Amino acid sequence: MQPIFGGEGPLSSQHIRELIKGRILISELDETRIQPASFDPTLSDEIYSLSDSLGIFRPKAYSTVEEVLDKLPKTMCKKYSLKGGFELRKGFSYLIKLREEFNWIPDLFIKSSPKSSFGRLFLNTRMIADYNPSFDEVQPVEGKKLSLWLLVQPLAFNIILYPNMSINQLRFFYKSEGLLAPRDVKAELENFELVRPKQDISFWRGLTIHLDLTNKPYSALVAKHVWEPIDTRKINYYNIDDFFDKVLSTEGKMKLEPNSYVLFRSKEFLKIPRHLSSELRSHSYIGLNGTLHFAGFIDNGFEGQLVLEVHSDELSSVILEDNMPISRVDFYRCFEVPDKIYGRHIGSHYSNQRGVRVAKFFRI
Repeated sequence: MQPIFGGEGPLSSQHIRELIKGRILISELDETRIQPASFDPTLSDEIYSLSDSLGIFRPKAYSTVEEVLDKLPKTMCKKYSLKGGFELRKGFSYLIKLREEFNWIPDLFIKSSPKSSFGRLFLNTRMIADYNPSFDEVQPVEGKKLSLWLLVQPLAFNIILYPNMSINQLRFFYKSEGLLAPRDVKAELENFELVRPKQDISFWRGLTIHLDLTNKPYSALVAKHVWEPIDTRKINYYNIDDFFDKVLSTEGKMKLEPNSYVLFRSKEFLKIPRHLSSELRSHSYIGLNGTLHFAGFIDNGFEGQLVLEVHSDELSSVILEDNMPISRVDFYRCFEVPDKIYGRHIGSHYSNQRGVRVAKFFRI
């Protein structure tokens, strides 16, 4: 039975549950994968290694992903299995099929973003769907069941993935995104403690996020050039020093080199109300030319500093300064408060995070 929603905007946990029960989202009803305003799909065992000569794999508006793959020369697209673990190597591109599928429902669309644990490994992850020409955005196609895929490109580290893992998250929007206008965000800032310290709030076209380059105990983590793969089944296992250099700022300044991959923290400590979710923009002209995060979605109820996964595209080095603006956060109002909220009680890994927090695969 097709669910009927009594509002518009981002769907909350209880609505996502209804999508699964109504077979709009074809998936097992696994409560551990239903988040306050997002859902964790899982990897199938089907993976393709893509040749560099193919160029970027582009989604198509009038065909399925499998139809595109079938037309490619076998030398450009080789099929493997994730069973037992498969190593994805930096500098290469892979296409992985998800177990979930998506059925048509009017006025419903999907957005995808990487999960935090994999964004902090600088894993470039973009979702592709049948009959959709865009990355990370899925529009329903009437009468069609859509298969979902991930284009995955390790940028800093080699990683080992397995079937049934979740490396991205889906957000569902009904009729509109529910994006708050500037005046509404200002009202939320007055009524709720969205961010500390309040006296330093900077707002224009979104909440401005600033870099914290104080040495507490270090300012940033710079990814090393290592070939040892990170086995993503191993939680709290790896030594940070084997994969990152801990960098100190000098008088609140540090140099960011081109093509480096660096973890920073925000000056702001966010406290997201139960009725709002938010997203850190991946690119912003107020900071530097490059990617400012690989996993910027923030669920309802999150509290903590933000971790920024930064890759500079500048042609030369950039001098960063403590408290410089780096990006902005957008806020979305769910039309119903989720029946579960971000936190350790639902298994959230980064609740109340402080400092340059690494992915869950590293010992803290």
